[in-house]
Amino acid sequence: MGRRVTVGLPNQDPIFRLDCTLSWIMAKEPIHTGIYPRDKLAGIRPGMPFAKRILELELSFGTIDLVPCAFGGTSMDDWSHNYTQRNFPSNLYWNLIFRTKAYERTE
Repeated sequence: MGRRVTVGLPNQDPIFRLDCTLSWIMAKEPIHTGIYPRDKLAGIRPGMPFAKRILELELSFGTIDLVPCAFGGTSMDDWSHNYTQRNFPSNLYWNLIFRTKAYERTE
């Protein structure tokens, strides 16, 4: 994953996130900021603690890329590929697919 350089950042974990413009930035809480502008629950979630724990357990792991897609307060049914509701900014399932494909294009 040579496209992201952490040189010169001695106290920074090599954890990145795909932001709302599909650009890689250094990850920090809350990692979901800007993904869904109307998401009032975009707070601290398990992504960063999970990534940091991986780095603690395996020092040679390298770079971790996070692709946040969650929308606060949703259920599993809300993520169905054919689910639509006016309360959400877009179809959550298709946004997840779009962001995953964007990640694949950066590999």
